[in-house]
Amino acid sequence: MPSSITFWRAAQRPNVAIQIVPAGRGAYAGLSGYLTLLSFDEGPDVVFLDDQVGGHLIEEAVTVDACGIRFDWIRASARSQEESLELLKSLVERQ
Repeated sequence: MPSSITFWRAAQRPNVAIQIVPAGRGAYAGLSGYLTLLSFDEGPDVVFLDDQVGGHLIEEAVTVDACGIRFDWIRASARSQEESLELLKSLVERQ
């Protein structure tokens, strides 16, 4: 997993939003593996799923929509963007 500083640097970009799910949250929709939802100005959204056997790029609209709903559930379990940035900042300062 990338370091806190890597996430902090990425969070400084205007097109990146980082939200952290607290470790004590318990079971939530993101425990099944990494999910990256990619949206573009031109063209359809796609999803990149990363699991124990490798990554998969998903382009099928129905599956992308289902992953979008799962992504919303994960965001609902996460800290706000502002809280997440404050946490990242404190982790970076400790390094």
